[in-house]
Amino acid sequence: MQLNRAGPGVVVNARNAAVPIIRPILRADESDLQRFIRNLSPASRYLRFMRAVRELPEEILSRFANPEPGREAALVASSPFVGIIGLAQYVADKEGDGCEVAIVVSDAWQRQGLGSDLLTALMVVARCDEIGHAHADVFADNHAMRALARKLGCELRTNPESPFLVRIFKTLESPRSAPFGSLARRSGSDWRCTTVPGGR
Repeated sequence: MQLNRAGPGVVVNARNAAVPIIRPILRADESDLQRFIRNLSPASRYLRFMRAVRELPEEILSRFANPEPGREAALVASSPFVGIIGLAQYVADKEGDGCEVAIVVSDAWQRQGLGSDLLTALMVVARCDEIGHAHADVFADNHAMRALARKLGCELRTNPESPFLVRIFKTLESPRSAPFGSLARRSGSDWRCTTVPGGR
């Protein structure tokens, strides 16, 4: 399988040809990423961006597809039949060793474990970039994200400044000790954290 030469060498192989792979985003993914955003339901777009959007402005689309190495990362779940069906990202905090994470999955693929796989993979990449913890603010009534956070062992904290938001927080473990065995068995592949030729 071809690795993304522009970013971390982290790939999950599909269990069969009909199942998507998780991989770092590529510059060539811009048009597919825009299609993915447009095809999300209005509710899914609102939960991800916390405002009504139809598509990404060109400058934001370019930034998503060209994350800054070491400070940003974006992973996509890609189906051989329909292209991108999931996106997970992190942006490092300006101060400290944390990062803000965000995730969105195509409506047709929600509640099938893909979000869990994407977020777990993103945490591996963040920890390889020496980031110590991840956090995200989500709407308090975003029950799917809250359930996913609990599944991954995240803390849920109240936001005293915004009662309609909940903060998700997780301390990231060393890639060698992180409990990703179940994911590796499910995907039939190993998580790797490496610098590939032409990468960072």
